[in-house]
Amino acid sequence: NFIFPVDHNKEMAFLTLESQRQYEALGLNTTCGGIEVARTPERMQELLRRMTSAKAWGIEAELLTPAQIKEKVPFINADILLGGFYTPSVSVVDSLETGTVMRRRAQEAGALQVFANTEVTALEVVDGTIAAVVTNRGRIECTHVAIACGVWSPRLATMAGATIPLTPAVHQMADVGPIDILQQTGTEVAFPIVRDMDTFCYERQSAGSMEVGSYAHRPI
Repeated sequence: NFIFPVDHNKEMAFLTLESQRQYEALGLNTTCGGIEVARTPERMQELLRRMTSAKAWGIEAELLTPAQIKEKVPFINADILLGGFYTPSVSVVDSLETGTVMRRRAQEAGALQVFANTEVTALEVVDGTIAAVVTNRGRIECTHVAIACGVWSPRLATMAGATIPLTPAVHQMADVGPIDILQQTGTEVAFPIVRDMDTFCYERQSAGSMEVGSYAHRPI
């Protein structure tokens, strides 16, 4: 639910910027900034590389000293850090609310029909071209199908003889709190999100508490 726009891949970076633009237009993008910290010289080299990508794609960013990181995130232990990479445009988006708003607007515009509690049982393909979606409530003829079912997407793709390379994964996250300094802000997120890739973890404020998550995702 948080967005770090800098990526070494130009297409991914620009896709992220366009996503943020759309969320901003919906009034659902909360900009808080983000800091990627370094505990090792090797990580600092990576942050220098990220600065190069940020400059190349025109995304505002800067390298911070441990003391500067402490100024922005007062509860961090700066003694164990060598530096950080700060992107002020990092933001937080409520993905469930955003999807709900987009769906509602499309329905109101007459561009979308929604059928809840409807199971897709087959995708009909004729001469390599999609012909229909078969559901437990009827058959819908069509020339295009967009599969957007999260972890279930590969199952539906198989119905059409296609492959989608997705797998579900376990994401560990702990909610720590309440914490006084976070409660006192009175907002959902007032401090920059911190990524600590040397420990494969991140933390972000969630109102009066703190979410600490791991990037060590285990496929299931």
